[in-house]
Amino acid sequence: MGEKKSKRRWFILLGAHISMLVYGATYRSFGVFLVEWRRYFDSSVAEISAIASVLAASHLLSGFFAGPFMMRWGCHNTLLIGAAFSITGTICSVFADSPIILCFTSGFLPGFGVGLIKNAGQVVVAHHFKKGYSRANGFVSAGVALGIMTVPPLMQLCIDQYSWRGALLISAGIQAQVIPAALVARPRPRKKSGVPAKTKLEVETEGDAAELEPLNESLRTKDHSLHGNQIEDGQSAECIKSDSTAVESLGERTVEDSDSTSKQTYTASGATESLSDSSKFEPNSKPDQVDNGDINNSGERSAETNVQENRTSKCSWVRRFFRSSGWPLFGESIGFTLFQICQVTIGVCYTAIMTHFVASAVYSGIEEQLASFLLSALGIGSLIARLCNGWVIDLKLISPEHLYSIAMAILGISTILSRASQVYGWYIFIAFLFGASTGLLKALVPVVLKKFVGVENLAPGMGIFTIFTGIGDFIGPIFAGALYDAKETYDLPFYVAGSLLTVSSCILLLEHPLRRCRQRYQGLKSHESQEESAV
Repeated sequence: MGEKKSKRRWFILLGAHISMLVYGATYRSFGVFLVEWRRYFDSSVAEISAIASVLAASHLLSGFFAGPFMMRWGCHNTLLIGAAFSITGTICSVFADSPIILCFTSGFLPGFGVGLIKNAGQVVVAHHFKKGYSRANGFVSAGVALGIMTVPPLMQLCIDQYSWRGALLISAGIQAQVIPAALVARPRPRKKSGVPAKTKLEVETEGDAAELEPLNESLRTKDHSLHGNQIEDGQSAECIKSDSTAVESLGERTVEDSDSTSKQTYTASGATESLSDSSKFEPNSKPDQVDNGDINNSGERSAETNVQENRTSKCSWVRRFFRSSGWPLFGESIGFTLFQICQVTIGVCYTAIMTHFVASAVYSGIEEQLASFLLSALGIGSLIARLCNGWVIDLKLISPEHLYSIAMAILGISTILSRASQVYGWYIFIAFLFGASTGLLKALVPVVLKKFVGVENLAPGMGIFTIFTGIGDFIGPIFAGALYDAKETYDLPFYVAGSLLTVSSCILLLEHPLRRCRQRYQGLKSHESQEESAV
């Protein structure tokens, strides 16, 4: 059994890797279609760019639902839901006749779907890999870089051969690979222990053939437990397998005692109640009075209780949704709060770099064909960093949050140094540093979150992470564009973004001292409360 479980884990890991590849191919490699749509619909850049904006907005929106979905239906069902959204939107895009329709079919639906796929693909690995999780997460995260490197050239080839409508159908086929990955991650059904309880109809049909023998004297004990009961040899052995099964299958069964004229009712909980003969056979006899002796008042109280239970159930549903969404984690973990602050800064600067890096190289005098290879160098650096980060963490020479801070500092410093020279070889080196640092940041996200909130809260934590990253993704391009318009040069945006990243890299270093201060404050507060209670 252990060997089968080990083999199944590797298939789940491969499925998660494919899911992240689909995410990178759909969300991060959408530019090839934007160029073709602008030419086909003869639209402005602003109209076509709205599709990418809706795609980013729906990806942000998925963060609100990813955590509750995984907590309620599991990672495998969340993967299926995400695949359904993404595939449906991509296929419907084939029949679109305007950019407005594409905003919904190629923007909203795929963005929401791949957002669910990304979160579920990262969380499912954490539930199946306790040992070697860092290396497994690095392999899964490498799927994003692999999708960015391989799928866009394939889509461009398909556009040239089959037009953009045929390329969208092929893209939907690639997204459908998430379905077998989700089915592999489906948990095994649990085997039911014991003999299933008999239904009422089965008991009534078997009652004529075999009668239930009276239980022994132990049923008269004060605790009324049925665990010690013994069944006499005879016909009853064919009717029931255990005392508990008999009680559950029969519901309430009245057994006549040979030594007494009273009867005892045996319920599913094992308790006994004494009923007189008159209360059994006289229809007008009154039941035993309650302690306060007022049945009407008890009825009114039961009605009030039902109303209160309904209100409580509604409030509990809201609380469960609020809890599963991950927002209470801000008050429970200081590290989680600081980590989300870093995501806004990273989102702003990362999108600014990705949007304007190639353009800045072109404006520096580098040919467009050569500038396009900068993204390939960035993808290679990202792939290497994502694969190697697990081995570095397993050496336990540095904590994951400190390694995350170092990666942020490297990204910030390389952003500042990118304006030091305009030689093509220098741009290639900076692109490789960009890819290595950002790949390390993306791969470390679930590892750091798992340390701050635990594996049981990783699903809602990933949803909150998606929201804060999406906020930064919204601000980044506008932020960089405004800085460029202010000075008519790319130097200012890159200097400001690099400085923000370098300063923000120190935020996670505050987690340990702030946590110690909080523990001391809670200790002093509890000590004071104990002294007050003693007085």
